[in-house]
Amino acid sequence: MNGMMKQLVNLKINSLNTQELIQLGRKYGLILKQQEARQITSLIKQRKVNIFDDSERKQLLRKIAEATTPQLAREIEVLFSKFTSKK
Repeated sequence: MNGMMKQLVNLKINSLNTQELIQLGRKYGLILKQQEARQITSLIKQRKVNIFDDSERKQLLRKIAEATTPQLAREIEVLFSKFTSKK
């Protein structure tokens, strides 16, 4: 994936609102509760994250696991992988 595409993906992830995250999750088979989506988008917006950077992504996922559940963090990791795969 080229640099411009990575920037666009990061921009979209970092600007997601609660409803957009719920819809995006649903599109990929992940059912999120309103509160879970709100917590996740809040964590993302606290510090703009580069989901292509392994350490930044893992740090965010740890925070998601603490705020929600480890299982949900794993599901979000799968969702992120849909956007970061090198296809």
